[in-house]
Amino acid sequence: MNKFIMGCFVVAVLGVPTFAMAAENAAGTLTVTGTIASSISLTVESTDGTCTLCGTPDASIDLGTLSKYGTAPTNFAITPGATSWTLSSVNGIGVKVVKANLASTAYTLSAKLSSAPATGVVWTVGAITANATTSQPIGTGVAYGTTLPYAWSIVIPDSLAAASAIDNVIQFSAVSA
Repeated sequence: MNKFIMGCFVVAVLGVPTFAMAAENAAGTLTVTGTIASSISLTVESTDGTCTLCGTPDASIDLGTLSKYGTAPTNFAITPGATSWTLSSVNGIGVKVVKANLASTAYTLSAKLSSAPATGVVWTVGAITANATTSQPIGTGVAYGTTLPYAWSIVIPDSLAAASAIDNVIQFSAVSA
C-alpha cells in the first residue's frame, strides 16, 4: 500500500471535528420573597331564598311593585299602620364572614345605606335605623363562618307619592376584633 495514501487517511481521521464532545451549560437562580397577609371575606347569604347572587358580596332583592293593602312579596310581610306601613323580611338576610391567617375569633358587623332614603322612608337593619352617613354596628363578637340572619324592614309613609322608588343598597362591613 502506498505510504502517501496511508498518511492521508490517518490525518483525515484525526482531523474530523468531534462535536459530540463539546458541552455547554448555564446556570441561574430565582429568589422568591413574600409575606402572608391576614384576610376576611364577607358574603350576603339567603335565609329565605329571595335574593339573587346570594353567596357573593353583592346580592340583590327585587321587591317588585308594592302597596299598603297589596300582597307582600314572598318571605316578606306588610303591616299597615295609621299613617304608614312596614315591609319587613320574614327571615332576615344572612351575612357570613370567613377568615384566613388571622388569630381573631370574632368580628363586628356594621351596616349603612348607600344613599339617603326618600323623604319619610325609614330603613331598619338589625336593631339600628340605617342612614347614609354613618356605618353602625349591628353585630359584635360575631364568630367567623356563621351565617346570622339580620332582620330588616322599610317603613313607608302614606304621603309618599305613587310610583316613588324606595331603592337603596345596604352596605355591610366587617372588622376583625
